[in-house]
Amino acid sequence: MEQEIDLRPYIAALLRRWKLIVALASLSTVAAIVFTLLQPRLPTATAEAIIIPTSSRITLDERFVTGEAPAQSSVALQRQALLGLARSHTIEARVLEQLPASMRPANYEPGLLLEQMNVRTEGDLMRFSASAATAAEALALAEAWGKSYDRWCVSFTHATQR
Repeated sequence: MEQEIDLRPYIAALLRRWKLIVALASLSTVAAIVFTLLQPRLPTATAEAIIIPTSSRITLDERFVTGEAPAQSSVALQRQALLGLARSHTIEARVLEQLPASMRPANYEPGLLLEQMNVRTEGDLMRFSASAATAAEALALAEAWGKSYDRWCVSFTHATQR
């Protein structure tokens, strides 16, 4: 045997207390806005790098030389791979080596600097945005990240062109 649920008492309770419900919702919203506005804003800085499409020239024999052609992977896959590299712990480790001793976290754990970074692509442009306690630290971190990425890509490219 099924019992029918009567919602009328619940609806009546809500209607009797509607002013209290609206007041609490409004108060919560105002408190959240005030809390958000009072939060300190961290300075940010941005460094940029150009993504240059790769090409290859294969010479198996002096008689057979291919022309320069784009890499086999699509441009979107290449950008995705470069973005993954830019967000890697390898780049983070290189950045940590470049930072001045005053900027190195005392209790460093892998991923700590990566949390301060936002890396994204816009077409052929890669943006490295850093947040830190001061504007100078944010600038140093963004610059170090961009340079480390650039050096890694250049050294990686040279190492694979043999």
